[in-house]
Parts: sequence; structure tokens; C-alpha cells
Amino acid sequence: ADRALSYSLAAAAMPTKGMELTDLFTGMMNANQAFDLDMTEPKVVKAVQRAADMSNRTHGAFCDEDYIVSVDSVWGLLPEITPALREKKMATVFDYHQGVVNLLSTLGTLDPNTLFVSFRNVPGRAELNSFIRNAKRNINFAINYTRVKIVTMAILSALLELTGGNIPMAFVAVDEPVESNAEKRLGADLPTFAAEELPQDCDRRLYDTFVSRYSPHQSPVSAFIYGTMGESLIDVALLYSDYPMTKERANNLLESVPFEILQPISMGLGMTIGVSRWEPIEDLMDDFSSKKVSMSFGKSTGLDDKLSPVVEEDLDSKTIANTGKVAAAAPPIKDAPVTPVAPVMNAPVAPVSVAPNPIPTAECASAPASTPENKTKKYTAATGDTKPVETGCSCVLL
Repeated sequence: ADRALSYSLAAAAMPTKGMELTDLFTGMMNANQAFDLDMTEPKVVKAVQRAADMSNRTHGAFCDEDYIVSVDSVWGLLPEITPALREKKMATVFDYHQGVVNLLSTLGTLDPNTLFVSFRNVPGRAELNSFIRNAKRNINFAINYTRVKIVTMAILSALLELTGGNIPMAFVAVDEPVESNAEKRLGADLPTFAAEELPQDCDRRLYDTFVSRYSPHQSPVSAFIYGTMGESLIDVALLYSDYPMTKERANNLLESVPFEILQPISMGLGMTIGVSRWEPIEDLMDDFSSKKVSMSFGKSTGLDDKLSPVVEEDLDSKTIANTGKVAAAAPPIKDAPVTPVAPVMNAPVAPVSVAPNPIPTAECASAPASTPENKTKKYTAATGDTKPVETGCSCVLL
């Protein structure tokens, strides 16, 4: 009976409910006296300690030794805070963009110092400090992970906003690393980087989470973006990554992203969707190429060597006949007491001033336009690879 009573009262002990465990203890003692519940003080103390244990278990993923467990738990909040994502097959790229923006806002309100509670040395001070220390590390990692995902989804949203509108998330399948479909995912052919090739401000653990085939959060597009831009340029891109993605915001975002990133992602997106987007995306990239928008992003990543030039080659026409808001970045959590971060949404958009730099010599050829004579064209690597274009699914060729 005592266990059942303590568990029934556990929800009231949650820090998010605003009740201190001492208040819970006082309330139970008063109720015991008023209603003659025949509970001694030691029994009430034990009940409150069980409530504290249940509260801590509820937030247990945040203090796990494995930071991936924490990311899994946080990622599970997406459908709860963004109803459009509850029907996975119906979710769109814009829905997913909204979801990760909402998630960062939620993470910004978490204070590791108040997530875990103790009553009369249960749990002990050392154990409680361990919970808080791990929670700071894991929440910080989840924030950084979500920041990169926001930039990834914002870039896709911007490209779509400027070339015809929204598409189902299933077209790009950014976060479904199924082994049998690995080659069909957007970004499957994007290069990866060794540790010495990453910008100096990159978190190697975060990059490995995006790139590892054994990670449940593998995302080749996010890995390419983060491994090329680093934290400093992610900060810049976040200024223009809010939801919803307007045309003005989209132009400012794409101007803040190095052209070396936009080129392969946009062409891969066009090939993934099909001929309906080839020409608009080609025109958009020609426009940005003419502006010579290219930013210096710290240590060279050798993209000119990793991204092969793209040329056109004749292809049997049958091959394509079947073609059919951000929160400002939450600061890293230090050892000092954490102050909840209030989300800053819909910040005014200001253009990014960038110095024009030469466009890389490995320049992508034009995408095939939707004209009869060009419907037998396809992209192929300069090495002569003739991998077919499977535009009926999410296969990409970059």
C-alpha cells in the first residue's frame, strides 16, 4: 500500500510540476494526521524517497553514460511537440524542419540542476552530482546535434521553397539508415572526412554520430554539412534557419552557406525528386554560381578532390521514362549552474556579407532540362561511371 501510494504521488514530485519534495513530505504528514491514515513518519519518508527515485528514473536517459541514449530519448519527443510528425508516412520536409526547431526550443528550457531530486540523502550527494554532470554533457550534445539537424533541414527547405514547394519527407529519407536502402538515400554519395580534415571547431563525437553506419542517427547530409562548415559557420546559418522558411529567409540562408555545399546537395535533391525540379534547381544554382558565393570555412577539407566534376552523357530514354522557425542556438552547458535558455523565434533576417571567392574548378554541369532532346541525358562522374538514375525513388547520384 505504501509503494502504491508513493507511486501515485510521484508525479507531484516532478520538478517540472513545481513541487519540492519537502512540500510533498509535509503534505503527506498533514494528510496522515487529518485522515488517520496510520502512516508513521519513517513510512512517509520512505514513500517520498520512492517518489524521488521514480522522478529521477523518468529523466534517466539524460544522465546515461552513453550520450547516444540521451539523443534517442530526446529524438522521441519530436512527435509529441510536432503533431504533423505523428503520421510518419505523411510528414513533409517542412514538417520535419518545424519539428527540429521546436525541439531546440524545448532543449533550451532544460536545467540539469533541477532535473534530478533527492530527499534525505536518497540518492546520495555523490550520485546526484553524477546525474547532474552527465545530464549537462548529454543535453549539451543533444543541443549541438539538433542545431546541425536544423541547418540541414533549413537548407533542404530553402531549396524547396525557391524551386516549387514542399515534398514528402520520404523522398529524402534523411534519418532512416536502412542497410538495404543505403544507396537510395539523399547524400549517400557525399564524401566523408578523416579527423585531420575536419574544421578545428568540429566535435569529432558529433561528426561520428552522423557518419557512422552503426549509429541510429546516421545522416550523410548532416555529416557533410557539419564536416565542411564546422561550428562557426553553423552559428551563421542558424541565424536564417527559422521556421517557416520564407523566400527572403531562404535566399539569405543559401547565401550564408558555401557554394561547395549547396552544389552537390541541390543536384542530389533534384535527382531524387525527378525531372520536375531539375530545371528550377539548375537555374537556382546558376544564379548562386554567378554571384560567386563561396565562404572560407577554416581548415581545407579537400572538397575539390572529393567531389568529382559532373558531366552529361547519353542514356536510354527508358531509364527516366517513369520519373514521376529557428530558436537561436542554445549555448553549450558549462559546469556553472545552467540558466534555462529562452527560444528566440522569428528573429529579423539580415543579409550576410561575404567576400566573393573563386568558385571551385570542380563545377557541376547543368542538370538535364525537361525538353525532349534532353530527356536522354544524365549525370555521371568524370571517371566514366554510368550508374543509372533511379528517379522513381530516393536514389541520388552526386
